[in-house]
Amino acid sequence: MIPVTALAVLALLAPAPPAPADVVGAKGRFHAGDIQFGVSDAYAFRTKESLGSGQVITVAVSNVGILEGNIDRWVDRKQVLEKRFKDDKTAAIYFEFSPEGNYRGVSYYLGPKNGCGYCSSSTSKSAVKLVGGRLVGSFSDEKPDIGWDIQLDVPVASDDLGTPLPAGGGEPGKVYAAYAAAVKARDAAGLKQTLVAQRVEHLTGAEKSGRTNAYLDFVSEGRYVDTVRVVKGFMKPTHAILAVAGEGPVGKRGGQVLLLKEANGWRVSDEILDMVME
Repeated sequence: MIPVTALAVLALLAPAPPAPADVVGAKGRFHAGDIQFGVSDAYAFRTKESLGSGQVITVAVSNVGILEGNIDRWVDRKQVLEKRFKDDKTAAIYFEFSPEGNYRGVSYYLGPKNGCGYCSSSTSKSAVKLVGGRLVGSFSDEKPDIGWDIQLDVPVASDDLGTPLPAGGGEPGKVYAAYAAAVKARDAAGLKQTLVAQRVEHLTGAEKSGRTNAYLDFVSEGRYVDTVRVVKGFMKPTHAILAVAGEGPVGKRGGQVLLLKEANGWRVSDEILDMVME
């Protein structure tokens, strides 16, 4: 949620002047309810449409810069934006475009009674086109409860996640399985054998200060899985990404895991698990 008190942080704008010709990413303004902010950047990626199973290009716009390279590595880009990018001072508004670049609709959540799972409007105006793998042009809408005036020049992220991994995720999958077992068993020594060096340092520091249990609580927070398995995976020289599924006390879970290739082999950098809506 982005509270009203955070509006200054979100760079409040009056109706914006035309974006400069050299815009890269996105520039403009967005408002919904009592929240408004200046648009600073955008990230575009292909995904399934909100209503249906067809393909669309989703553009996430935000009030802050987006590190595209960090998002590119993941299978589910929207999940990462929601779980590792968006917070109470960082917005993520999702606009959908057809594969040809035609505007379709918007989804967002900025707080209680200020969101929309998917909204389209006959008043929306768009001159956005897909040109050479980039969405370029302006689009706008203006109603009392929601409005925007945004200019885009944003590349559509590549769908190349790397070399497909064999069933079970290959070597990265084995390391993840050991990590998952260590988390479930609250095995600090096992975690040290599977985590990236930076996170091992954090665990070691927690042990030295008598906060081992607190760190184990942190690692297991929100996982809610008794079992977890690799659905598919991809590998590049520096990293691997696994799509995973699990089950536990709150039902089915789904998500993804990022592993980095370090001097001592594949190591878990981050894990995201969400409830699976059926």
